[in-house]
Amino acid sequence: MLSLTWRPRASARLASLIRYIADRDPAAAEKLRASIYRSIDHAREFPEAYRRGRRPGTREIVAHRNYIVIYRVVGDELDVLTIVHSRQKYP
Repeated sequence: MLSLTWRPRASARLASLIRYIADRDPAAAEKLRASIYRSIDHAREFPEAYRRGRRPGTREIVAHRNYIVIYRVVGDELDVLTIVHSRQKYP
């Protein structure tokens, strides 16, 4: 299994997203957080299982119908770059 690194931008975006949703529906926020972490854990075992990213060297996990986790594999490490809303302009 690959080790895991979160870029500061990715950590901040996830925290902000979960806070925003939790203010409205705490159970939905926890469900989303669990889905994102489950997807990342799967990618750590099977990094090629997810689609190629729109930027060279990246891959994308559709962790929820509205949220995409963008990552790359560097050596024996899965590097979570950011999380974007599916309707958001791609970084």
